[in-house]
Amino acid sequence: MVIGFMAYVLFQAGFIWLNSAYLYVTSAILGVGAAFLWVGQGKYLTENCTGKTIERNTALTWLIFKFSLLGGGIFLFFMFQNQTMTELVATGGYKIFVYIFCSITFLGCLNTVFLP
Repeated sequence: MVIGFMAYVLFQAGFIWLNSAYLYVTSAILGVGAAFLWVGQGKYLTENCTGKTIERNTALTWLIFKFSLLGGGIFLFFMFQNQTMTELVATGGYKIFVYIFCSITFLGCLNTVFLP
């Protein structure tokens, strides 16, 4: 699962430099990394849940995953609503959010390292 998380960090970091070749390469790496992450997550749930708790825990995992997408989108909407995309790219104002999101993903990776 750590390999999968690192693929996400590499992909997100590409938005700091906005290089199309890097984006294509890390998109392919992200596809493989996501497979490692989600298969590993499913295996971890299967090994550590009982028959009674597997459905609940799987549903909670998907709920957190989907709400993070929604929450992140709403957060970005309100943070960038008074600026155009051209202004954000020209000033580099978007980069702070890339750093924040990469850091959060890396913390998730560290958390995964210490799972039992």
